[in-house]
Amino acid sequence: MPRRISAAPGMTPPAIARLILVLIGTLLGLCLGEVGLRLFVPRYSELANAVFDEDAIRLRRRPPNTRTERIHPDSRESHAVIYNALGMRQHRPIPVEPEDGEIRIGLFGDSFTENIRLPIAYSFSEVLDYLLRQQSDQVTVLNFGVDGYGLDQSYLYYLHSPPAQHLDHVVYFFFRNDIRNLYETQLYNLDDAGRLLSLGVPSRPWWVPIASRLALTYLAIDTGYWVLGRTGAYEPWSYQATRQVEAAERAWTERFYNETAARIDADFEAGTEEVDHYWELARVILAEWAREATVRQDDFRVVLLPYLPESRVADRFAPHRVLNLFEEFKIYGLSSTRWTFVNNPHWNELGNLLAAVHLYRELAPTLPGTPMTHREVLRSVHAYYRAFRGWRPPMLTEPWDVPSTALEGIRRRYLALE
Repeated sequence: MPRRISAAPGMTPPAIARLILVLIGTLLGLCLGEVGLRLFVPRYSELANAVFDEDAIRLRRRPPNTRTERIHPDSRESHAVIYNALGMRQHRPIPVEPEDGEIRIGLFGDSFTENIRLPIAYSFSEVLDYLLRQQSDQVTVLNFGVDGYGLDQSYLYYLHSPPAQHLDHVVYFFFRNDIRNLYETQLYNLDDAGRLLSLGVPSRPWWVPIASRLALTYLAIDTGYWVLGRTGAYEPWSYQATRQVEAAERAWTERFYNETAARIDADFEAGTEEVDHYWELARVILAEWAREATVRQDDFRVVLLPYLPESRVADRFAPHRVLNLFEEFKIYGLSSTRWTFVNNPHWNELGNLLAAVHLYRELAPTLPGTPMTHREVLRSVHAYYRAFRGWRPPMLTEPWDVPSTALEGIRRRYLALE
């Protein structure tokens, strides 16, 4: 007689059925939770939808020819974020190589430079491009900014990106977390002689890209921070990552924000041995960047974002040419809250406009043509913003007429890919 095969202890058919039901219920609950977070908690949705490709040189990069949507931090209105064929957040096609006589200005930096939190028309890169082209139509501004990039990744972008080989002016935008980023990415260090030492890009587990695409991942991280008792000055990690889009970078490199990173952030002006090491690393990277720019015959300068902590470390950037936007913005007598989003620490439409105007004044004398007068700048700004529906500069009160053909030309250039 055939021998009967008994079921494993505790695994009778009803138990197996219950286990299957539990698994299905759990999976269904997770799916509903994921959908709910994406629909009703925008910060988690934005993190999960962050568009990055892995990069063997600078950890991650924006994929070219892609389109996504973002939510304005204050108005909560949706706007398009398009990456052109070069992987830049500019809604206009830009060829790799310039035309004969074209003068190219490259802007490098992090989320303040990339500006995905507002419609492209209000990004300072596009306003600056328009102002400079009123002086000379040979000028083109290229935005190499990427959310979450630090000094090291911006430097690598300059070294290895094909369009960066054809620049005439290079502008690096510094924000205080660039010092912390040097610790987090671990792309560079200094050897015993104080020279720059490349550490390469670490590998990452197969599951990290999958987890980084789930809104539930960021809810779990927030919950973990809360459970650990960080409720005193608690701010959800997802808010921090949404503002700086550093979650993807940390996930990819398995270097999530830790006590060392927090200490560097808090003490970035202090003279501790740890912070001084990363400031020295930053100094060496900047020196190498400026040296390479000299070889390529590119004009190199540093822009400090318009906040007091950045202004207080301005002397650390000698001997490079520095534009201190905090000092420049002081002439308006405005609180920084006026040029910053209410619900996000990045600069808003007004901050971008002011940055574009001061960058124009910085760059105009180095370019062909005659720099515009103050009144001509105001008229140009008026014409530019008239071309778009939405925010208008509060300081423009004169009823200047702008031909409809001129307005259409502005829209055609800066919204060509929409």
